[in-house]
Amino acid sequence: MLRDFFRINMPYVIEKVDKLDGQWVVMNRAYSPLGYHNSDRLKWELFPKEYVRFAKINKSVLEKLEKAGAIIRRDETGQATRITLYNDGSVPVDRYDIKLDKAKWDKYCKLLEILATITTN
Repeated sequence: MLRDFFRINMPYVIEKVDKLDGQWVVMNRAYSPLGYHNSDRLKWELFPKEYVRFAKINKSVLEKLEKAGAIIRRDETGQATRITLYNDGSVPVDRYDIKLDKAKWDKYCKLLEILATITTN
């Protein structure tokens, strides 16, 4: 179970979910909706209908994110399926002593700045 504000409430991945008609959803470090702290992978059929989804993230945004350090996972056709904002080596907030790494935080904030340009359905 997650225990700190950053991992529960801040974006970790944005994933395209087939069970949600290919819409994109923002998830925390537990791959759950922001604010949830259950470590069990979410059952998509129970995903709250009210939770914000994004129908499309355009190529320009994907390119900007990748250039700024996001990890873009693609399927066999080259279509983006997941955007990861940080990995174990670039976590902006240490999970043990809950201290912020300024350089990693600045990089993360740059990614959030780019994401702020996308709109919902």
